[in-house]
Amino acid sequence: MRKYIFLLIIVFIIIVITVILIGCIYLEKQHEYIDLDIPNTNSAINDKQSNQNIEPIYESNSSIDNVKMEIKEGSVTSTSVIIIITDTNKEPYGYGEWFKIEKKVNNEWIDLEPIDIYYTFNAIGWLVGKDGTIEEKEDWKDLYGELEEGEYRIVKEVNGSYIYAEFSI
Repeated sequence: MRKYIFLLIIVFIIIVITVILIGCIYLEKQHEYIDLDIPNTNSAINDKQSNQNIEPIYESNSSIDNVKMEIKEGSVTSTSVIIIITDTNKEPYGYGEWFKIEKKVNNEWIDLEPIDIYYTFNAIGWLVGKDGTIEEKEDWKDLYGELEEGEYRIVKEVNGSYIYAEFSI
């Protein structure tokens, strides 16, 4: 009987160790996932301060044929802006909720660090109207908080490329 109890204890210990190892591997994978999705603003600033050339990852509005984004006049606040996307393509693109804000620091565009790293955007899409435009209010209060005075730009993805519109607070 003692042999069976000893064997059960050994099996139990092996199971506990296996569960702990699997949990550690899972948490490590989750950590890698989060690190990949959230830009590290401090790293970008440090790289720029160390005189490394960093390729811009955003294309200008003019690189996407027949698409432009602009800020609606008088709509800028410290927590939101209204954007107008004009798409005059025969088959217009779809536009999602995702956006990010960058701030101009020493003539370089730096990603703002989110105050909520778990902030999510709805996975929906909008199409432009018959006039070829779409107007959307982008509110970043929960994502970035209130922005201080400075030069900013809002960045949106369009079919694998990026468009942006600059604004000041």
